[in-house]
Amino acid sequence: VKAALRGGGPVLKAVFDTPFRARAAMATLEEYGSIADPDASLLAGQRNVEVEAEDVQVRSRRVRGTLLLVIGAASALVGMSSMTRLTDASTTNGAGRSAGASFDADSSISGKVDTLNPYLELTCTNEYGSTKGRDFFYPFLRGRDDPSEAILVEPYRATTVTIDDPCNDCDYSWRLLDKTGYDVSEYSVGSLNDDSEITLTINATGVHTLEVKELKPNTGKMDYRRFRNFTTYVKYVRREVRELTVEDRESFVHAASTMWKVSTVEGRKRHGFGDRYYDIHYLAIIHNDLAGGFECDFVHGTTGYAFVNAHSAMNLMVEQSIQTIDPRLSLPYWDYSYDKWKYANEETFGDEMPNEDDLMLMDIWESDIFSADFFGSNDFDAGLIADGAWAGYEVPLMTEELVKSSGVDTIEWGKFKSMSLGSCYGQKPGVCEGSYGNLTLDAQAHVANSFGYLRSPWNMNAEAPLIRSNKMCGHANSLQFPDCNAIIANQEDYTDFADYVLNLQDSPHGTVHIFTGGAFGKCTDTYSDLRTTLNNDTIYYKIVEKVSDIGKDMWQSGYLECPDPASCVGKSQDDCTCSCTSTLETYDEVSEMSSAYEILHDSSMWSQYATTVSLTDDEQARLSKDDMLALLDAMCNTDILFGDMATSNSPLDILFFSTHNEVERIFQRKMLSSTMKTRTWPATEDLCPGQKPNWKNLWFDFTFDDETTDSTSLTNEEFLNLLDPTSVEHVHNMNYVYNSFNWTHCNAYNVGSLVTDYTTTMDPEDWMWKA
Repeated sequence: VKAALRGGGPVLKAVFDTPFRARAAMATLEEYGSIADPDASLLAGQRNVEVEAEDVQVRSRRVRGTLLLVIGAASALVGMSSMTRLTDASTTNGAGRSAGASFDADSSISGKVDTLNPYLELTCTNEYGSTKGRDFFYPFLRGRDDPSEAILVEPYRATTVTIDDPCNDCDYSWRLLDKTGYDVSEYSVGSLNDDSEITLTINATGVHTLEVKELKPNTGKMDYRRFRNFTTYVKYVRREVRELTVEDRESFVHAASTMWKVSTVEGRKRHGFGDRYYDIHYLAIIHNDLAGGFECDFVHGTTGYAFVNAHSAMNLMVEQSIQTIDPRLSLPYWDYSYDKWKYANEETFGDEMPNEDDLMLMDIWESDIFSADFFGSNDFDAGLIADGAWAGYEVPLMTEELVKSSGVDTIEWGKFKSMSLGSCYGQKPGVCEGSYGNLTLDAQAHVANSFGYLRSPWNMNAEAPLIRSNKMCGHANSLQFPDCNAIIANQEDYTDFADYVLNLQDSPHGTVHIFTGGAFGKCTDTYSDLRTTLNNDTIYYKIVEKVSDIGKDMWQSGYLECPDPASCVGKSQDDCTCSCTSTLETYDEVSEMSSAYEILHDSSMWSQYATTVSLTDDEQARLSKDDMLALLDAMCNTDILFGDMATSNSPLDILFFSTHNEVERIFQRKMLSSTMKTRTWPATEDLCPGQKPNWKNLWFDFTFDDETTDSTSLTNEEFLNLLDPTSVEHVHNMNYVYNSFNWTHCNAYNVGSLVTDYTTTMDPEDWMWKA
């Protein structure tokens, strides 16, 4: 090898065996078809990512030479090669800037070098355009004392790195150092390229150092004009789904839909995806257990402090599962408030829809999001996904086989094979003390509905197909959808994490689930009659907006009872129904008593109902005893069937993940502002255990850049710290960033009487490093 290099022969390319997971995923993956037709081609459009040879590859675009660097897999050869550790502390100062970046003119070099920037600066370019470190609004990039000393490179993507103002006649030397400071280029090539532009591909996330030196022309000797060590962050970039290139969008759809078609066990054993791969049923079972259990909601609700944690973790698991199939991909977000602005209310920038007669919200279904190229268009007559990669998907039965094939049986060495994740097993002492002390090792089985499907117990849908309904109990589902006002109010009105996150799960997010899920069934006729009975559209539409909450809250509060899971398998929809535990006849019998109204109004059932619907005292005062009885009767004796996005099995709809990715982007923007004054997790004792700061999510299973961080051991409080983009731990652990924190369609918006022009939902100057 040395002889070949000394002789000026061809550049040596070190070829290493790729880990079996990547090799098998990219080379031997069998093609699958649509869900309805498994034999048709599913992954025909999958990009062939070449990972056979190197982890880091640097190629010059000029003819003078080619530089090939190997990182990651090549590290195994450290012992076989003479490695040089970067030990000369005098070469850089504490901020990473070259201490020797002096500026000394030399008449032997043509051009006026004194017009050059005294410090080298770089621009990175890939298929998404050109960026500098300062283009990413994070403390470790935009917020640095000198943003020009850092760059961001996306893994598995060829990135052209260019010196901004090169000396006309100078040569340049490039070295890439790994996180330990080892120069990994010397054993790969015999000489370094002297070009001012290279193409860099790094197939591993983390922090590296790119060393650039400006040399005397044609000598290869350092002239101490300019040199600099650039902190190089290798992280995935999450983009809005409509901003993806056609190639990346098609690859994402193919890779993501694989999770709906190939089980965890099959993906790992047959296709070699590796242990980072999980199918969608793993995440759906977990979310259904945590949000659909009888005791309490572990991830939402009036004390839903774990809302951001749990859903960001699910996003990360989906992202890393997709990357086992195509390692170039990241999880895109869906900026859904843009669709409200574009399709429903362009002129007034998000004013509330006044009533059902204003159907502009229904035009949101015309968005590209709901097309075959993205997440599938809808057959509204049937409530089904009509085309695209998810067409024909059916909700599975909640069986032992599903638990096994999804990998849920591997959590805690099989402890959750037949037990809900809504259990206190494996938690620290004291986590489950208080009102929830009965969540012991004898917790309930995995959550399912009465017909045995992986659905909420209060969703009595007896059919398997995944549902997206544009109806809400007979009405066009046109009452609510997040807009600029909801997002901006969430950003501006809260300074405490606890209050902020509770609001974040509501109008800036929750109404997406309601709009894309919908409700149907016998409630169509029942609610039509109810509107006539109430003769008050203000209260009526308030109730319609809360239909999904009514079913869940009344069931979890014990007032609504549904048949046991799977007890109705084989029965028809009409032969298996829910009912109330308190009979309404009790109240009807006292109708002649002067205190009848007070008895009903003061009952615990009515109190829970009114709280769920958020009826004010004034609104309740407008209701007669008969009105209240009619409302409770509609709730008790009418099974409302819900679209799957509107209930606890919502991860079964692909919309779930890009929606929650947008939620995390909103959350990060808030944390990056100077307005979040209190970031601590509430320590209230009487909380659902999953909402406590020291709760551990044993189902977490994803990797970090810091290999010593174990996802399964993280408490809620610890994981929140990792999600916080202002924390030191964030930059060293989380391997992704968002491309933008702009909501430019909100340039003009109104919050009450205030009208302001911003280029983002918050003041452009409102960043924590400027506070």
